[in-house]
Amino acid sequence: MKHKIILLVIAISIFSFACNKNSETPKVNTAGMNSETSVAEPRVFNTKEVMLNTPSKKVEFSWNENGTMMTFSQYTKGKVVFLNFWGTWCPPCRREIPDIIKLQKDLLNKDFVVIGVANERDQEKAVANVKAFASKQGVNYLNIVDQDSKLSSYYGQLNGEINAVPTTFILDKNGAVVEKVVGGMDYDSFYKLVEKYISK
Repeated sequence: MKHKIILLVIAISIFSFACNKNSETPKVNTAGMNSETSVAEPRVFNTKEVMLNTPSKKVEFSWNENGTMMTFSQYTKGKVVFLNFWGTWCPPCRREIPDIIKLQKDLLNKDFVVIGVANERDQEKAVANVKAFASKQGVNYLNIVDQDSKLSSYYGQLNGEINAVPTTFILDKNGAVVEKVVGGMDYDSFYKLVEKYISK
C-alpha cells in the first residue's frame, strides 16, 4: 500500500510539472515592442523590383505588403532612413538587433524609419527564416529579403562594395546616403549617428 501511495504521488508530481511547463508563455525578447509596433506578424517581404538610378545615386525598390505595392521612396519620403544589411546566420548582425529595435522604438515619433535588408543564404526559405527570427526577437521594423543580392549590389556600386554584414547606410531626408557603417555598433553610437540628421 505504501509503495502504491508513493508511486501515485510521483505520478501526480510529474503530471503537474508537465502541465506547468507546457502552459508557460514562450519567452520572447520584447525589447522595442509597443502597441503600434507589435510583431505578432513580422513585416517581412521579398523585393519585387529593384532599380538603380546612377545619375541621382539612388536605389528604388518595391515590395508587396499584404496586397498593396509599396516603394522605398514612398515609404521613406521626408524621413531619415536607417538601412541595415544583415543576415540571420551572422552573429554580429544578431548581436546588434536589440539595439536597432530600441532605436526604432525611441525614435518612433520622429522623422525616422528603420529598414532591414536580409541577405539570406537559403533563398527558398529566406522569408520564413527571417519571419521566424523577427518574431522570436520582437523585431519592430520592416525587413526586405534581398533576392539575388540586387540591393546589396546596387548600394555597393554607388557607395563602395558591401563585403560584409552588418553594413548600415544612413540616408538623409532627401534620400541621399550620408553615412556608411561596416560592422556592428551599439545603441549609443547608432543614436548619435542618426540624431544629427533627424534634427536638420
